[in-house]
Amino acid sequence: MILKEYPDVFAASISYTTRSPRPGEVHGVHYYYVTQEEFDKMVKEGRFIENCHVHGHSYGTARTELERIAKEDKVKC
Repeated sequence: MILKEYPDVFAASISYTTRSPRPGEVHGVHYYYVTQEEFDKMVKEGRFIENCHVHGHSYGTARTELERIAKEDKVKC
C-alpha cells in the first residue's frame, strides 16, 4: 500500500533466494533466484546486508539492492 501511495518516496528491495519460483513469479521482479552454491559464495564475499535460512531455503538482502534504492533517492521498504 505504501509503495502505491508514495512511489516517489519508497522502493521495495528484491531479495535473493535459493528456492524455485512459484507460478507467476519472475526472476528480478519478485526475487533473484540463485543456486545454494551461488548464495553461499555471495555470503562468503560479504554481499548481503542480512541473510537467513528458512524452511530449507536461503534468503538474503544484497548490498547492491540498498545501493540501487539509494541511487533512486528513495527509502527501502
